[in-house]
Amino acid sequence: CGVLDVTNPNNVLDSALAAPTSATNQSIGAVAATVRALASVWGPYGTATDELLFTGSQDFFGQLDRGNVSDPANQFVGQAYERLAQARWLGDNAIRNLRAFDQANQLANRADLATSYLHAALAYVTAADMYDDFVVGADREKAAQSVGEANMAALYDTAIVYLDRGLTIATAVNNVELRRQSLALRARARHAKQVWRLLKPARRPPSNPLVDDAGATADAQAALTAIGAGDWSWTVTPSLQGTGSPNVGGDLNQRREFRISCAYAAPACEPIGSIRRNTVLTENGQPVVALRDPVTQQPDVALRGAIARAIGASPAQLLPMTVTSAREMHLIVAEGALARGDAAAAREAINRARALAGQPAWDGTGVTGLDLLRHSRRTHLFLMGRRLADMYRFGERDPEWQVGSTAQRSTGCFFSVPEIERLASAAQGITIPAPGCR
Repeated sequence: CGVLDVTNPNNVLDSALAAPTSATNQSIGAVAATVRALASVWGPYGTATDELLFTGSQDFFGQLDRGNVSDPANQFVGQAYERLAQARWLGDNAIRNLRAFDQANQLANRADLATSYLHAALAYVTAADMYDDFVVGADREKAAQSVGEANMAALYDTAIVYLDRGLTIATAVNNVELRRQSLALRARARHAKQVWRLLKPARRPPSNPLVDDAGATADAQAALTAIGAGDWSWTVTPSLQGTGSPNVGGDLNQRREFRISCAYAAPACEPIGSIRRNTVLTENGQPVVALRDPVTQQPDVALRGAIARAIGASPAQLLPMTVTSAREMHLIVAEGALARGDAAAAREAINRARALAGQPAWDGTGVTGLDLLRHSRRTHLFLMGRRLADMYRFGERDPEWQVGSTAQRSTGCFFSVPEIERLASAAQGITIPAPGCR
């Protein structure tokens, strides 16, 4: 009798979040949830692009590889959505609670609030980058209507507001690294918002694929000033605890559900349906790179470094993920200059990114600025969650995309709100619109 009448001293009730002493833990929890979300969504996203190639047994990865990106029933897109929704909620909740502590002069470390703003912004940017629609107003068991496909740019706006506020705090407390990260992510958000506008609602490659956003360029330049001359990157790594599946590192390096695509690394690959080798060849300890630098006509060393980091993770499933970098900032500056017709400024910015990777400078000949920018984004931003949008806006196709697949026939289609969210909403009388990219 009474065997279940126990008291657990480890129970933490929701009311504990009202205590200012919980501030650091709330911020850390939001960070951890965001890292889990990135690890979950970057694998499916990369498989939908030409970066990763399906080689395993889980056919929902195969469907993504074939270009069927908008299926609400896709298991891995759905699991990634759950983690991203959790990260969004935890980030917003941490901001709400820590702001209250701050306004009452009860926040011991204001950098915790700046960190919460930063990672909540990252969750919003990731959702806008990778989903055609998203539910933002849901609160645990309470459902809400989705943002709507036509309104997804508003998620970038929320991220920018968060970054504005977090940057003010980071500057006030003189946290140099938080300031760098906030500036770089704000540049990313502003650039990505303009890429979104190029792709929606035309459903075809834009006549001019280049982004020239004064705010993005200014933020990128400010970030580079804060960074200095080094090859800086903001990199996050999941921990073993609670990583679960899907996880880009585990699926790439352990389960072998996908591999680095044959367009990027040897060995050569056979068509879908064939038995394919799913390991990257190495030579003298370095990956054998298939993609060549247009300037040197040699295997691209920037890509080699990115692939080596991906397949060389230790432990294998804990893949370090680069959120943004100094190289990306230089490429944002270069793209703006190209769009304005300033070839000299574009060449200087591209060469700064190349120098960070140990590549020789481009003298402006042999390849156009646009083509070198496209190639540079492909290599310097490898496995950073940018490729599908770039493929769409630059009119590129993955050879694995089947004729009639969503990605092949309709430019600008990304992931859909999954069935689990649709069913939970329907149970409360809320109907989420059907995907526009079916």
